[in-house]
Amino acid sequence: MYLHLNIKSFLLICFILLNISGKTQLLFEQDIVQGGITGAGFSAGLGYGSGNFDIFIEPGSTILKAYLFTYRVGFPPNESFILNNDTLYFDTLNKLTSFNHKNEFSSPIEIYYYDYSNIINPNITNYQITLPSKSGLPINWGYSTIFMVVIYENTLPAKKVSYSIILNDKNNLGNETYSSIELNEIDYLDPVGLSLYTDRTGGTSGYKSEIFVNNQSIGLIGGNDQVNTIYSASGVKGHFYYQNSQLIGLDDDLANSTMNNTDAIANVNALLNNQNNLNLQILHESFPNQPGISTSTNLAYFITHSTPCDTFTVNLQDKYQVCQGDSTQMQVTSAPLSNHTFEWEPQVGLSCYNCAQPYFTDTVSRWYTVRIWNNDSCSKVLPVRVEVLEKPLDPIISVSPSKCSDSSGTANVQVVESSYEYSLNNGVSQTSNIFNNLFAGNHLISVIDTNGCQSSTAITIQETYPNAVFSATPQQGDVPLEVSFYNTSTGANNFIWYIEQDTLYSVNAVHTFNTEGYFDATLVAYDTYPWCSDTTNVKIFAEYPFTIFAPSLQDDKDGNYQIYTSGVKSLSYHLYNALGQIIYTKELDASQGYQDLWSAYTVAKGTYVFKIVAKGENGEEKVVSGKVVVM
Repeated sequence: MYLHLNIKSFLLICFILLNISGKTQLLFEQDIVQGGITGAGFSAGLGYGSGNFDIFIEPGSTILKAYLFTYRVGFPPNESFILNNDTLYFDTLNKLTSFNHKNEFSSPIEIYYYDYSNIINPNITNYQITLPSKSGLPINWGYSTIFMVVIYENTLPAKKVSYSIILNDKNNLGNETYSSIELNEIDYLDPVGLSLYTDRTGGTSGYKSEIFVNNQSIGLIGGNDQVNTIYSASGVKGHFYYQNSQLIGLDDDLANSTMNNTDAIANVNALLNNQNNLNLQILHESFPNQPGISTSTNLAYFITHSTPCDTFTVNLQDKYQVCQGDSTQMQVTSAPLSNHTFEWEPQVGLSCYNCAQPYFTDTVSRWYTVRIWNNDSCSKVLPVRVEVLEKPLDPIISVSPSKCSDSSGTANVQVVESSYEYSLNNGVSQTSNIFNNLFAGNHLISVIDTNGCQSSTAITIQETYPNAVFSATPQQGDVPLEVSFYNTSTGANNFIWYIEQDTLYSVNAVHTFNTEGYFDATLVAYDTYPWCSDTTNVKIFAEYPFTIFAPSLQDDKDGNYQIYTSGVKSLSYHLYNALGQIIYTKELDASQGYQDLWSAYTVAKGTYVFKIVAKGENGEEKVVSGKVVVM
């Protein structure tokens, strides 16, 4: 009986709880192959060193996938592994799970993987591994184990194999219980293989862990694998291969129904009760749930079995990168998609959880799995990682303005990384951090890192205008009046003067006014283009002077005092004696003439002061004063 709905519901709850706790998914991968699967590993226990282990690949097979798993304790620096002369680095971005150990010197524990599919040679089944040395690190810190899993395709086996790779996500407290993953349909005529990947099991203390499947004990494991005998606390690993309805043990592992000492594989067919339901418990025999007591490090387990399910192919990119704040679309492709249904876990950060092409919209990196059901009750689970990349810091930009009606502004980006590129208004990127010939207005400057992530800053290029300013000295006077014009304009280098009939192209100007009147002196200042200019003007007043003639009595026996004027509209005459007392006033306008100012007025001889106030045609006023001597 295939409990599809119940187990599916349980899996959903499991992953929701897993997401809340901040850990990654438990089920790494599940698939169906026409071929087989093999797994084996090596550990240097508490230290480092070299060793060998064997896997089995049916001759003539094609490699579908090959994974290497390791774990690190604490926070040692990244180190290289040497595997059959290949140098490998476990990228910390490929961290799958993280959990703690009740021994404080063994925390945290982080499991990593390395995709070895494009490197492995199917004709090689023996591997020599050299694990990195450690120096100056706290006790237990380091990388000390590796486990290889290879899935291969071969048309000779009559039956297909379904496999599940399950990674630990529980703190190692000496009593770990794992509920079953949703398994594909099982052919119960054949073995159901269970293989464990542990480390430091028992160690030098001799303590062992009891293994329960569906609440039934299948034995105690502990000690050092046969391939690890020279190292202490190197732990127990189940070395195996499964193909053509057979579970075969490698190294010191036996394909029977029990696990014992360093034998960590078992046929658990009889314990499943035709329910496709496997619950695993690993219980420390002496110190379960007791902090501070060293227990084994449980890392992963593998389930393999024959299945009536058919193989089917879908494509899914195993890693996506997205810039922080952006989104990316993950795509499961197959032909046709309508034959499949989907379920993404954990159900967080995606636009949909039952579609083939959800958008990732979260802000933190995550591992996801997608379960894909065929048009029957069979499915596969594929892993995919979405890595959220940090964006560059928002650029700091200095700007200079543009001239009026020109494109002469500049923007200079403060350089943070030499590898950055830069773009203006989302245009083509450039390596230079300087943008020239910018027009006035708003712009968007972006910095782009080597991952294609970018950050932007909005800038405004101001516009500068000419400012026409000048002074005139003097601004009024008698004709001929010579005026000097002093240009103090800013933001301009071209000037035009308009004065009477003159047009001058110069910075400063000098002009003589030979006629009486008010005149505009205008300056036009511009930089590059005459239509983007500034204009200012002043009025210059030039006037004819008063001509005053004051004859003596000998010259004018009639005693008349005459003056001669031009452009005067009205005139008033005031005469003062030596004491400053006004003794005579006379008002005249143009119709009366100004020839006889004091006719018929007799004064004694002496000195007098006169003041003449004349008003012009435009209301301007002029005062003339002086002395008159009467002989």
